[in-house]
Amino acid sequence: MRVRTGVRPGELLGLRWSDVQGGEIHIGRAINAFGEVTQGKNSNAVRTIVLAQLGRMELEAQRDISPSDGPVFDLPREQQLYKRWKVLRPTMAYRRSLCTNCATRL
Repeated sequence: MRVRTGVRPGELLGLRWSDVQGGEIHIGRAINAFGEVTQGKNSNAVRTIVLAQLGRMELEAQRDISPSDGPVFDLPREQQLYKRWKVLRPTMAYRRSLCTNCATRL
């Protein structure tokens, strides 16, 4: 999801199912490195992202394993997100960083 949307790690962790409406996600909170809820990195952090079909499909698959009233991704800290990325990254066809992949796709 992060590669497809370009959201920051903390924004991904702050995403709740109530922020998902149809084919859009509303980014309005983030979880910082200390596990605290914030309003994001800066004033540009609050925004709505329209998802492509593949992004919507990924969210629907995630909905099957996440409680419908809680966070979309049940990871309390960014470090866990990066640990999972390090495991998955070697299996992918591309080996660039998340930021490079996001910028390339935008």
